[in-house]
Amino acid sequence: MHTHSFVEIAVVTGGDGVHHSLAGRRRLRVGDVILLRPGVWHGYEECARLDVYNC
Repeated sequence: MHTHSFVEIAVVTGGDGVHHSLAGRRRLRVGDVILLRPGVWHGYEECARLDVYNC
């Protein structure tokens, strides 16, 4: 788990996994987009060749 001091947009471009945050756990698949505001903790679990493009 970690946080950022900036807005993060993460786009899943390959593989799958689970995103864990205050909102709970959510299975990720290609095409999913995650938007996180500054200071929100999150992490990735159960990753299988998970590719994420972060902005």
